[in-house]
Amino acid sequence: MICVRPAQDLFRAVLFGLALVLVACTDAPTETTVSAESGRDLLVRAVQAEQRLAWQGQQSVALSRGDGVERAQVSMTADGTGRRRRQHLSGPQEGLEVITTRERAYQRRARQGWTERTTPGGAALDTDPASLDRLLGNYPPQVYSAEPIAGRAAVRVDLARPAEPPRRRLWLDRDSGLILRDQQFNQRGELLAETTVTDLQVGAQPPINLPFAATPAAGGPLADLVHFESAQALADHCRWSVEVPAYLPPGYWVEGFYARESRAGRCRPVVVLTDGLVPVTIFDRGLRGQRRGGPGRGTCEIRTGASANMATLAGAEREWVVLGDLPGPSLQLIAESLP
Repeated sequence: MICVRPAQDLFRAVLFGLALVLVACTDAPTETTVSAESGRDLLVRAVQAEQRLAWQGQQSVALSRGDGVERAQVSMTADGTGRRRRQHLSGPQEGLEVITTRERAYQRRARQGWTERTTPGGAALDTDPASLDRLLGNYPPQVYSAEPIAGRAAVRVDLARPAEPPRRRLWLDRDSGLILRDQQFNQRGELLAETTVTDLQVGAQPPINLPFAATPAAGGPLADLVHFESAQALADHCRWSVEVPAYLPPGYWVEGFYARESRAGRCRPVVVLTDGLVPVTIFDRGLRGQRRGGPGRGTCEIRTGASANMATLAGAEREWVVLGDLPGPSLQLIAESLP
């Protein structure tokens, strides 16, 4: 089983495979209240609220670690500029403080310094209208009435591909558009993570200042990513060709290009695909002659997990790893279409 920690903090735990299984305890749909077009308007307002509204409150978080559910209470603050601060008040991460922008995430624990990392795209709702339209083309929104949350009137929006279970279920504040509850599911319809607002006050907040000094985060495959605007810019930086797969799953596009430093100090390209909700990450692990272990030449090894599968392809010269919450055969098709 593959267990991969997300690149962002626990509250956007969609990215790159949390090994989580949680029995779904969701509301049964009651009645459709607005059309799919109105669903788009609701999501646009939610995305804008995430970036533009100042507010403070608390969230309860429920994640599964396979052998049980991990729960926490978190204090939240947003300053209306797209910056957020999260402080873990209880749970296994108690004392952790996280500041996020759209591109970067900073975190520290008590009596420790700040670390920072790039926030890869592909898993969060995008503010770009064209990207949002592509997402909704893949996941037509269905809107349902809902009970109030934290004393605020709510509406529920489900995002699901036709004839498939939801991948994302959002309860939105009818007044502000803010997300009151967020449920995220794997390809089998199992609930992976749930956050619920338990207290919310919308209004002006002091600016959230970024740390003056922070060291690059370490300890994960996505910890040291650097974003580039194009494959050519990434290739020039790494002095290494950047390959894009010829096959993309239905509804997917290339979200971005990133550089990652290997343990040996070599620059390695990372390509991220997305369908608007579910990212797929392609790691170029370099020349076969520089590596030991892994599958034999010309073979593709599939490993499965609760919320992420992984395909490792041993090419003639390079080794590729393709990671995402898609069926193994789909990841294999992506890997085998790399030049």
